Amino acid sequence: MKIVYCGFDIFKDCLSSLINAGHEILAIYSFPTDNKHDFHKEVLRIASKNKIKFIVGPINENDLNAFAREGCEMILSAGFAYKIPQCKKIPYRLNIHPAPLPYGRGAWPLVGAILEENKEWGVTIHELSEEWDEGAILDQEKFEIESNESLETLSAKSQIVARKMLLRVTNDLETYWGKRKKQGKGVYWKMPTIDERTIKWEWPVAKIERHVRAFGKHGSRALIGVNTIFVYDVGVWREKHNYSIGESVWKTNNEIIVAAIDGLVCIRFWEEIT
Repeated sequence: MKIVYCGFDIFKDCLSSLINAGHEILAIYSFPTDNKHDFHKEVLRIASKNKIKFIVGPINENDLNAFAREGCEMILSAGFAYKIPQCKKIPYRLNIHPAPLPYGRGAWPLVGAILEENKEWGVTIHELSEEWDEGAILDQEKFEIESNESLETLSAKSQIVARKMLLRVTNDLETYWGKRKKQGKGVYWKMPTIDERTIKWEWPVAKIERHVRAFGKHGSRALIGVNTIFVYDVGVWREKHNYSIGESVWKTNNEIIVAAIDGLVCIRFWEEIT
């Protein structure tokens, strides 16, 4: 099958699986990444190794029509930052979304999954639609969320499941496409604002710890005195104290201990914003 792939490194193994299964990748589209938290270097490496056209930027109707003339049978979006126009000249138009749709629509659902304390999560393969993440569902697989789940572990679980699902779907694509089901009313999460990414020291320590796990390597913003930092890892414990909320009560060479409403937070890894 001739395929156009749109995405970055989060679902790179899906791309490799398609190539290993014998599919022809006509082009790979990606988008600019910060090369600190998000990357496209692996999909670029795959493109170079397999002599596949690699484009950084959106895909437009003219591109899609040209690929249709080349015999493109499927366009696959896998973490692509840009909206893909509708093109029914390409028979199969799919998106991989790391959430159990229709719940968890939006660009960053894994964060919401942890913040909302979900006990179960999933991955959905659905038809591309005019509205984000609202297309008919071809396949979905769910799995448990652990009590200590982090952005990184939940992302890894989703990637592993997505690769397995994609092979399952593409091995019998006509059947899955024919049986796809419309979504019902859904829940859409907008990208978190800077305030929503900021730790509030009046929170319980359990909520602070969960917030840091949810944002993972991207960091939770925090204010300590006049300084602003991004927090990447904490340890917490409950303890009655007489400190002021948000007070830095202890420092070591590497750690900062901050008072929250019902205990103390040990900030283990952070980066100061200058």
